[in-house]
Parts: sequence; structure tokens; C-alpha cells
Amino acid sequence: TDYSVSYEGISQFTYYTENIKTLADLTGLCWWWTGFQPPTVIKPNTIVKLISCATGNDIDETEAFKIASRVRTLSRANDVRLGIRRKDDTVPEKLFRDESTPQQMKLGIMKLDHDKFDEQIDKYYEMRGWNREGIPNKETLEELDLGYVRRDLEQRGFL
Repeated sequence: TDYSVSYEGISQFTYYTENIKTLADLTGLCWWWTGFQPPTVIKPNTIVKLISCATGNDIDETEAFKIASRVRTLSRANDVRLGIRRKDDTVPEKLFRDESTPQQMKLGIMKLDHDKFDEQIDKYYEMRGWNREGIPNKETLEELDLGYVRRDLEQRGFL
């Protein structure tokens, strides 16, 4: 059995699942049933329909993902105000340092590579429209109608 770590697509997977989980949270759905592991009982189009029905606005998946991105970016901006940066977006150091035991391997717990891990963080930040420190870019904040957040981060010296 090949127990090596595959980094391919991790940033895209993280971006997508965070959006789905955010939408589930916004609608009060149990996010366990929205994906991550089969069976996926609640599909994204069902969440989109719920949001459309609840708000009276006919939206599609693209618009729903924009809502999720807005929430994630707003949350991250608050984290930035509290001092959270790239250095905090990691896993325990022992996962980079220690070789996995056979039991850990069976559970999918593998020794990670710092460079590949950091590369995925770069890709994820780029997809979110954040800089290398995980701070939302001015353009991203404006695109998501978060100009007031941009102004606040500028006044605080973060942008």
C-alpha cells in the first residue's frame, strides 16, 4: 500500500470544502452531511436552493460561493486584527519532524514536507485573494463589498 502524502489539489480541496462548510453553517445545516466523506447527503445545489428560498433572491452556486468567500474573508480580517498570520496556519511541528508509525499510516497520518505544505498555503491564499501573510488584499475586500473592512485594516496599518 502506498501511504505517501499527495499534495496535489489540497489547496483547491480546502478552498471548496471551506466554502461548503461556511454555507452549511450559514443555513444551519449539519456540515457533516455536506461532503468531506461519503455519503454526501446534502449537495451544494440544495444549499443554494435553501438560501434562495430563505432570502427570496434567486442565486446560483457562483453567487453562493461569493457569499461564502465574503464570510471567510471577513472572518480572516478579524483574525488579522487579532494578530493571526501565516505562521498560525499550520499543523503541529511533529507532523513535519516525526516519521509515521504503521498505525498512523493506516489512519492517513503521514510525515509532511514543509516546502510542499507552504506551497499549498501559497496557492490557497492566492485563491482567497489574500497576500503571503494571509491578509486579505484591498482588491479582494472591494470585490466582496467589504470596503469598510479595507478602510479599517488600512487605518490599523495592516494594508
